[in-house]
Amino acid sequence: MKKTIPVLALILIFLCACSSGNTAPTAEPSAEHTSESTASIPEIDESQITEITEKMFIEQVNDVYLNPNDYLGKPIKLEGVFESFYLEDTDETLRYVRRMGPGCCGNDGFVGFEVIFGGEYPEANDWVELIGIFEEYEENDMQYFRIRAASLTVMDERGNENLQG
Repeated sequence: MKKTIPVLALILIFLCACSSGNTAPTAEPSAEHTSESTASIPEIDESQITEITEKMFIEQVNDVYLNPNDYLGKPIKLEGVFESFYLEDTDETLRYVRRMGPGCCGNDGFVGFEVIFGGEYPEANDWVELIGIFEEYEENDMQYFRIRAASLTVMDERGNENLQG
């Protein structure tokens, strides 16, 4: 049986700092994610895009993670904060487009997607529009999900970053 990581598990992976006593990963543009060097920019069929909206952001992201087969290989569009997390123990940088949802321990409320892009990445904390293909990949015998970006556009106007109500 194939293991998948729903959004709640992704949140825990993001921020195991709450339980481990470690500090949260720091943003450093150093090492690249292992598959990033082969990132290609996919073509998007505009008529097939699933748009994750601001009012339903948490619910729609959860649906993608809970029903990945409904979304694999299909385009997704969303807006959020761009972040890079450098993982010192694996010497890699993971990049995400996320918003803040309910949580209990500081950073454990991040809701969003890992992103891989063949172009230039925005600055940390930029508000971006992400359009790309939802895909699955395997690393260290674990299955993960991400969006392979066709576009990653810095927006002038920010949306609601904090979705805690």
